[in-house]
Amino acid sequence: MRVLGLFLKGGSVQSFNDNFALLAELAGPLAGDEAALKGLGDLEAILSALGEMGVQKDRFRVDVTLARGLDYYTGAVYEIVVDEPKIGSLGGGGRYDNLVGMFAGRSLPTTGASFGVERIIDVMQELGMIVPQSTPSKALVTVFDSKPESVQASLGLASELRAQGVACEVYLNVGDKLGKQFGYADKLGIPYAIVLGPDEIEGGTATVKNLRAAAPDNQRTVERGRLASIVLGEIEW
Repeated sequence: MRVLGLFLKGGSVQSFNDNFALLAELAGPLAGDEAALKGLGDLEAILSALGEMGVQKDRFRVDVTLARGLDYYTGAVYEIVVDEPKIGSLGGGGRYDNLVGMFAGRSLPTTGASFGVERIIDVMQELGMIVPQSTPSKALVTVFDSKPESVQASLGLASELRAQGVACEVYLNVGDKLGKQFGYADKLGIPYAIVLGPDEIEGGTATVKNLRAAAPDNQRTVERGRLASIVLGEIEW
């Protein structure tokens, strides 16, 4: 039996698998509290609305221990969770009638919610719901280091390649080691990674790493004028 709520009565904890039964049980000890009874009525109305919309009963539950933003919430609050993996709340919200009205200059009933995008992505990855997507890029232009001249050189090379019909992108997390940049390209299915270090810049060359070939024949330094032809397959590797 899935426990939908817990309620302390007479020194013992009672469990409920029915949301409405829990609210009915709470109505007794809260009978003298007008605000609390209004809250129970709001919860009952929400539960009834969910039922009318055809939401399955095992998809929601009343939790009397839930607390959020006590300074500004004025009604029911809620959180979104998953049973597996155990990662905590994926989002939440509630009613905050007075908050927006403070800025609008008038009473403005409001409800809202927020979502934890990173947690949602973590759950989707854990459950295998994300299918890796390939990219149209044929080459990743790496950034040798975090020096401004290195970044500018990589941006310039990417522009040269695009002008010659090569779909490419520049690695954006400046400062990451080249090994991590190669791993990023390989994960996205980009076949070539291009390195433009101080020696290559001075010599007018670029080092190309074929991520689909085995070492030691997977890397070579070529003249920049031949680079686009290699990536486009016009020159055999």
